[in-house]
Amino acid sequence: MTAEFNESMRAALQDLIDGHNGQDFALSDGYSTGATYVGRRVISAEQITDWIAVPPGAHGDSLISTVTIDADTAQPISLGDAFTDLDTGLARLSDQAAKILPTTRAGEGFERSGIEPTLANFANWTASPEGMNIHFGDYQVGSYGIGLITITVPWTDLSDVLAPGMEDVLSS
Repeated sequence: MTAEFNESMRAALQDLIDGHNGQDFALSDGYSTGATYVGRRVISAEQITDWIAVPPGAHGDSLISTVTIDADTAQPISLGDAFTDLDTGLARLSDQAAKILPTTRAGEGFERSGIEPTLANFANWTASPEGMNIHFGDYQVGSYGIGLITITVPWTDLSDVLAPGMEDVLSS
């Protein structure tokens, strides 16, 4: 399971690096530790790596990658695995984010395009006993100055759209 987790984290970061469409940038010398949860049936972690454009701009940005592994099967759990119907699950996450974000540093004026019910907007998520943690990147839900935003959507608000047995795994 350790090998699968490590490989999934490397692949998630490589996807972020490859997604810059040829833009030159440099990664920072380290990374910030994000949320990590090790449950009885799930391992879930967030990795935050800083980058800066070459030549440098006003400031760098953060690259966020997350991985959630089913400890029983040692396989990654995607949002498609987590929800019975992905579109319904994304719509629920979007609705819940609209309710929760005004209570964060993003405030009432948060950037609504950052919570449209798309896979890209909710790709960075981790599991916890309390709920699904959604990690929003720089500029996704507001200005750079608000920093990275994480919200937790309680399992009780997702239980009717999660795949059978998934709440037990993710909240373990």
